[in-house]
Amino acid sequence: TSTGTFVSCKDYDDDIDGLQEQINSNKSAIEALQKLVGEGKWVSAISPVEGGFTVTMSDGTSQTVTSVKGKDGKDGTEWTIGEDGFWYKDGEKTTSKAVAEDGKAGVTAPSPKIDANGMWVVYEWDAAKGEFVEKTTEIPAQGTSAYVVAKDGVYTLHIADESGKFQDITLPATSDSFVVEAPAAEVNVNYYFAKWKPSVTNKDYKTLLAQFPAIGEIKENTLLKQGGNLPLLITPASVNLAEGFTFSLQDVKGKTQDIEISNPTKGLPASAEMTGAAMTTRSADASDCFWTLQLTPAIGDDKKLVEVSNTSSLVVENAKGTVAKTPFAYTVTSSSLSSKDVEINPSTNEAGTSITTAKASYASEIDLLAYDEAQEAYPIYLKNAYNGYFIITAANAYETEKYGLSIEGQTLKIANMPSDVNAITVHLNVVALGLNGSATHKEVTLAIGQEVAATGTLADKVETLTGEKQIVKWNIADLGLSAVELDKVLSAGMNLSVSREYYDVSDAEQKAFTYNDAVKYYDANGNEVTYNKDGHKWNGSKEGVTFGIEFNATDNATSETLTDYVAEKWTAADYTAKLTSATADGAIIYSAEATLTTKLPEVSAEYIKLAPAFVENNILQVTGTVEGGNTVTYDLMNSLILKGVAVASFEDMDYDAETKEDKIASSYNWMGGTKNSAGINTLKVNTWKEKDAAGFIEAQDQQLYKPRNIRAKIYFFGNEANESVFEFQLEVKSTIFSDKPADFITMTADDLVTYYGATDAIDIKGAIDKAIYAAGPQKGREYNLFGSAANPGKKTKVTNYDSPKLDDGDKYVVNSAKTPIEIERADLRVLGMTVDEFTKLADTDKFFLTKEAVTGDSKVANLNGWDEIMTIVNKYYDYNNKGVWTLNTGVKESDIDSDDKLIIAVFNKYKGKIAFDTKEVDTPIAEVQAGAGVKEVTAEFADAIEAAKYVNTKTIDAFTVTPLTTVEVGTDPKEVEIPMFLVVKDNWGMTMKVPFNITVKTTKPE
Repeated sequence: TSTGTFVSCKDYDDDIDGLQEQINSNKSAIEALQKLVGEGKWVSAISPVEGGFTVTMSDGTSQTVTSVKGKDGKDGTEWTIGEDGFWYKDGEKTTSKAVAEDGKAGVTAPSPKIDANGMWVVYEWDAAKGEFVEKTTEIPAQGTSAYVVAKDGVYTLHIADESGKFQDITLPATSDSFVVEAPAAEVNVNYYFAKWKPSVTNKDYKTLLAQFPAIGEIKENTLLKQGGNLPLLITPASVNLAEGFTFSLQDVKGKTQDIEISNPTKGLPASAEMTGAAMTTRSADASDCFWTLQLTPAIGDDKKLVEVSNTSSLVVENAKGTVAKTPFAYTVTSSSLSSKDVEINPSTNEAGTSITTAKASYASEIDLLAYDEAQEAYPIYLKNAYNGYFIITAANAYETEKYGLSIEGQTLKIANMPSDVNAITVHLNVVALGLNGSATHKEVTLAIGQEVAATGTLADKVETLTGEKQIVKWNIADLGLSAVELDKVLSAGMNLSVSREYYDVSDAEQKAFTYNDAVKYYDANGNEVTYNKDGHKWNGSKEGVTFGIEFNATDNATSETLTDYVAEKWTAADYTAKLTSATADGAIIYSAEATLTTKLPEVSAEYIKLAPAFVENNILQVTGTVEGGNTVTYDLMNSLILKGVAVASFEDMDYDAETKEDKIASSYNWMGGTKNSAGINTLKVNTWKEKDAAGFIEAQDQQLYKPRNIRAKIYFFGNEANESVFEFQLEVKSTIFSDKPADFITMTADDLVTYYGATDAIDIKGAIDKAIYAAGPQKGREYNLFGSAANPGKKTKVTNYDSPKLDDGDKYVVNSAKTPIEIERADLRVLGMTVDEFTKLADTDKFFLTKEAVTGDSKVANLNGWDEIMTIVNKYYDYNNKGVWTLNTGVKESDIDSDDKLIIAVFNKYKGKIAFDTKEVDTPIAEVQAGAGVKEVTAEFADAIEAAKYVNTKTIDAFTVTPLTTVEVGTDPKEVEIPMFLVVKDNWGMTMKVPFNITVKTTKPE
């Protein structure tokens, strides 16, 4: 990020704005300090305050600057270099020396910093190496959100922004002090050279030689050098670098580069390669703030120009010996142009960056080689050129006469600009000379746009991101254009670009995002309309009243309306919206800027909430998984319901508070579990432990059933830059334990009664009615306290419906009294009696159910018996593996034939009247697991000594209680209740005692 310096220059306000946005609470303090430093005031004292510093100026006024992180910070930390040359932290001497030795007087170490592990890192002098080296100290920087370093005659405040990244603010420390800064975080100063090999037979070279005879005197193979323009910002603005100042470049090792720096001139250089700021953002008025130095590298032992591959600091010293240094921002490179011929209006500059050419804004005098900020283009750009050696002439006599064109050097003068046009096109002949002696010419078609005047402006907008397609609209009337002017703008076609600079954390560098889209127009009803450029009117009867662009916070660049969309760059931020209208030649005739602020929606249940089934009294109930008997783990993602947001990580807010406020070295981070498959940290707490004999227990050993504050760091719409937080409480519980155990484990009182002298003991296990989970996903469901082993060979006796009991003659089916079963008259037809036979029956006729069918009887030709009934029944029914009579596997009621249903109905009617033999069927029993989380179950007497008066207390280990043979229990009622507990221990380390009573009576009822 760019460093911030307090200057008096209006044109530098844009750079301060970035800092003000990050430290918005300090706006008034920054403005006040800016004004004072610009007036030549300096710092007389700096005092640490919570999260920052109070700065006292030489005029006695004070301002306080604090970190945006606010309460998360502590008092500002101060680093100074003592008279003995050692680093001092908050007045306490460290063991690290910050001043160079061995003839390196005046060379001081780079400023301390904080490493990724939260420890202070200083640079100290290593006499053996003769350079400064990094040293990680044992001094923790935890909680530091602001620190100041005093050295080299200035104070540098380091103030953390909302993301925790430090921004730098430099202030002069004495009346003789001045502050120098690089205009960007990274500045590349390129020096160009070439061997002179002129194209003496080239027609263009001859043309230039005639204009500039001096080039003919340059000897072939002469090394020509140019460039090396080093930009510098200095405050106060009254400092004149041309009066007795010396300059040098110094690397982090304290080595001064073998590069001559001289010839300071006001203003920025014609070109400079900078990251974090661009030369095109500066206007000519910035000359009060900026200077350009001329850099000339020496030729090294390797016969190459000296370069600086590692960033260096510019050291500036005045005639009084006062020294000021910039941050380490400058890199010096050299580029050979020996094999690179001169080009006129190329597509890229020397650095390979795309540029736009052949456009200019109208003025009576136009500098043809100067960058035009309004058009964002160079009228003419000479690449690899020998500075100053060019010829520009008008190419069209008609244009020259019509527009009154004249050219002096690189200045185009226009005497007759028509007032009724948006733009004009002029043709220019350009001849240019290369640094290597090459020469070329080109006819340049230059589009000169005449801006449309407007009384209005583009309004600032604030939009809440939705994650879906959004349309941002402005009112056309707000632009303040007359009907004629509006027609010019609409006919040319409006375009809107939205851009911002941002710090890419993953790449650790400053980047820029620009989204371009053609403007869309809408009528009063919000319907899209178009403008007829040829007819100069709106299509149909609907007039456009608003215009805007569409953007989307999540989609990729596949939509027709989002062709330039880059998903990861749209976020909640301040964007610069620039509206432009340009002619067919690309000349801009209208432009306006506004701030488009996009913000995140409020964090609400619409986007993120806790799963209601896991919440009690607004607290998330967590049971988790017990691992190794020592810890409980849980993935909190399983308890969140998300829509349009994603979770980046979880933070234990109470651990943070313990660490910072109580300074507990052994504080426990609940969110320190291993990461899940998505890379998100998980919950991990200790299982419960009881206090020791002395009544002591570590807090982290009793973490269950205690509310804990958790913060989920979330981001909206698939964009990690859209950061927000969701805070909630949770408590970790056992699935088994409850402080009201009788509500979750119940016992049948009738099964807990015995009698003196009885041979049957009380079966405590058998008396358990049900056990219910008290918490967790299965809360309210039953579980088995003990479980049971598998019995794959178990058989069960069942009724053998194929083997009914018979009379002594083995003919008739009988009941348990050996009485034959009479067939009801209504069932005779089902069993096979014909209609004729049925109608001839006398009232006294009776029929009895036989095992086999009756044939050839005097009254019936055929009457089915039980065997025939079972033949039908067995087609559909049998015993399952639990010994239950039921439909066969895969058979449904709808599969049964209608006639067969009549037989089955007869079976169901008579099976209860018949006596049957039994048989055994396979009824294997699978293993039954004890409830999830049950570790151990035992039983105990509330008072074993008292209980021994009535029962045998030694049998309790088998969960049985046997009464004594006889005992005197007193008068009526002659019974006693003995209090007991079912003791349930679970995997969470919790122990639950379920109270119950057994009853011993004297007399067993008949």
